[in-house]
Amino acid sequence: MRNIIKKYDEIINKVDSLVLDNNIIDLLQRSCYTENRSYLSEYPSIIIYLSYRLANCDDNEHSKLLYNRVNYYLHELLKSIKLNSRNNISMCYGFSGYVYALKLLPKRSKEYSKLLETLETILVSLTRDRLSEIKKSNKVKEEYIDVIQGVSSVGKYFLSKDKLTSNQELLLKGVLNYLAGVINNKPTIYPEYMPNEKLKRKFPNGYINLGVAHGILGPLYVLALGFKKFNMSEYLISLKKGLSYYEKTFQTNKIGKIIGWNGRVSAEVESEKFEYNLSWCYGSLGMARVLYNISKIIDIPKLQELATDVFHSSIYYLNSSEILNNAICHGRSGIMLLFNLMYLDTGESQFKAISDNLFKEIVNKATDSEYIFVERDIYFRGVNYDEVIEYIDFGLLNGVSGIVLALMAQRTGNASPLAEMFFMQ
Repeated sequence: MRNIIKKYDEIINKVDSLVLDNNIIDLLQRSCYTENRSYLSEYPSIIIYLSYRLANCDDNEHSKLLYNRVNYYLHELLKSIKLNSRNNISMCYGFSGYVYALKLLPKRSKEYSKLLETLETILVSLTRDRLSEIKKSNKVKEEYIDVIQGVSSVGKYFLSKDKLTSNQELLLKGVLNYLAGVINNKPTIYPEYMPNEKLKRKFPNGYINLGVAHGILGPLYVLALGFKKFNMSEYLISLKKGLSYYEKTFQTNKIGKIIGWNGRVSAEVESEKFEYNLSWCYGSLGMARVLYNISKIIDIPKLQELATDVFHSSIYYLNSSEILNNAICHGRSGIMLLFNLMYLDTGESQFKAISDNLFKEIVNKATDSEYIFVERDIYFRGVNYDEVIEYIDFGLLNGVSGIVLALMAQRTGNASPLAEMFFMQ
């Protein structure tokens, strides 16, 4: 274990060196990819990383370095926002990510707080316009409702605030009413709105996406939180209708043990061959964690037990399942965070043992690359590939910042600052 901790410390020091001594974004832009620099995968993710380091730093001199670098990257973020011709509400590509970056800053100064208020005002305006546009289309698309690009992330952000302005509360209720309507009217994604031809062939009559990142679980969690805050019965009715899809479609193994759900099910909610996946994004563990959280809010013991059973049963599949990378979205970091959160909630030692083992695996996967973690996947930055590719990314969901934040949370035994953002708690 001593060697693991030594290597972990080396990883942290190397990331600190990258973000304190360079403009890491310029390095990545030149060597790896070219895209909009205000993406959550870039400036906001680095601000969140530095903020977490700052909150847990006891060295005054190093704290000053971290604080100065936060200001630098904030300036670069604001500059890139102004250069954008079309800003949006996305958590990964827009203002939902920006406000989270500001919200997570420790001991915010008056200047930071004022900036956060300004960004929140812009987010309200953009979301209001987006909702109006969505309602006019009278269609259901994943990007309208999901956690990554849709209104769910906006809803959850404002539900996390203790006090809302009148405009924020009005917008929040508009988001909740829209999501309730989508669930009530059956959230089927039809072929003309599917992201690729493979899905169109597989689901000619449409599918319901049960996943966390792009499916109905984000909206359902937001509705649960909305019901808790406003006690509106229509939110609870829609929520229970949405939960019924999970009650109908969970799969069991040969001995009747609950193992989880497919990420997508046909619109008729038929029993289908189980495609085992553990990830946060569209896998059974991500779904089980959100269902566990919902069950605590609206007090459904059977649902809580079902979700916990999925974590228990997945232990037997961890070694046999192919986990392509270390990232939060599809990889080990996300699974580690999920098991750690379940341990913090239940106190079950086997969950802690799994998350500790994943910590060791991730640390051992670190490379001698300049960017520490070279990842592998069949999906990267909006593109599905026919074969596994290698990529370098510094973002939260798919890259180094998220991996290292997850490692730091596991090392301290606390919940990660990303858990709230990514609907894990």
